[in-house]
Amino acid sequence: MEATTVPKNYESEVLDHLGLVAGMYDEFQIGDRIDGHIAQDFEEREVSVGQAVKAMVINGLGFVQQALYLTPQFFKARPTERLVGEGIRPEHLNDDTLGRALDSLYDYGVTELFRDLAAHGAAQVGLAPRFAHLDATSFLAHGEYDSEREGGDGVIQVRKGYSRDRRPDLNQVVLNLMVEHTAGLPMLMEPLSGNASDQSSFPELIDRHIDQLQNAYGFDYVVADSSLYSASHVEDLDNSGVKFITRVPLTISEAEEVVQETDPAALEPLTEGYEAREYISEYGGVEQRWLVVHSEAAEARAKESAANRRDREHKEEKREFRELLAREFSCREDAKKALSAFEEDLTASTLAESRVLRAICFTMDEERAPVETGEESYLLQGKLVPSEARWAELVKRKSFFILATNELDEERLSGRDLLKGTRDKARWSGASGL
Repeated sequence: MEATTVPKNYESEVLDHLGLVAGMYDEFQIGDRIDGHIAQDFEEREVSVGQAVKAMVINGLGFVQQALYLTPQFFKARPTERLVGEGIRPEHLNDDTLGRALDSLYDYGVTELFRDLAAHGAAQVGLAPRFAHLDATSFLAHGEYDSEREGGDGVIQVRKGYSRDRRPDLNQVVLNLMVEHTAGLPMLMEPLSGNASDQSSFPELIDRHIDQLQNAYGFDYVVADSSLYSASHVEDLDNSGVKFITRVPLTISEAEEVVQETDPAALEPLTEGYEAREYISEYGGVEQRWLVVHSEAAEARAKESAANRRDREHKEEKREFRELLAREFSCREDAKKALSAFEEDLTASTLAESRVLRAICFTMDEERAPVETGEESYLLQGKLVPSEARWAELVKRKSFFILATNELDEERLSGRDLLKGTRDKARWSGASGL
């Protein structure tokens, strides 16, 4: 007698790219490390914090812009046990479970946790970064917020602040981000209120995490923009043993003087499109190397913008000159003094020609004939032209930039490597202008 074959019931579930996401999550041991950091009773839980985070990561990459409470709906048509963990069903991933997991992450410290996960991930793929690049970005927020109310400790505020997206009318939040230079892997992230300042938040971030980051990653230098560079910050970084690379603001008088006194003919080739010379500075009481760099690309961009700025300044000076020409002076000396004072204040213009004219005053007699009154006044006459020297000054200022480092050993950090580390930062942050 032949055995009867019982038909099997088959179900189809959607995997798509989410298998790769879950696989990489497990490969980097993210869930295991989260569960290792956050205390929890695994016998009383159906879903661990690490598994809840994994579900939210998968959800975020497959169910974009949907509310958290819809997560079970997302997993109904997907192999939940295979993606998240054995015994996990879609209904387990409700908003209570995920919300409590988020509370646990907040209590532990998301910045500290991410720092550990990123360091472990970098080690897994064999990254040994030499430079750590620090920058900030912002995320716009539409809608109404009670931005004036003060939040508690650790609570960020959605507020107006410096807008990198050129939307100062909108509220925002800020994210400080540190990445390694080889692959741009994020090493450290810290969310901040929308009105947070780079000048204050960068040094605080470095001060709190630099020891752990140096030990975990083994990088040599922190690379940041000019927001990190001030007399007090430079001294604090050097005292804490941090080797920095940063751009020097040309608003610092010493930096402006160095650029103005630099002779382009005395520069040495650094790399294609760049020439430079080194200068030792003790700004902020810290001995450091300044690399004064001339960029051919920056000079090409600067020529048009410098001409536009010079022309705007010249237009304003021409308006003031017309007002001066309309004035009457009682004597020739007063007219000369006024002209001399005006010429000394010129920035974008040159006085091409000038002279003092004597004007005789007349009145009308009874027969309406002109009669000299015996009084006289003096008028100025002249012509202003745009200043070529001002244009050259603006081009030079925009063609040069200064990089500073407290690494005094040129064998450990050459001028070429100093520039390379900064250009890598511009690559990962999307900045330009070098």
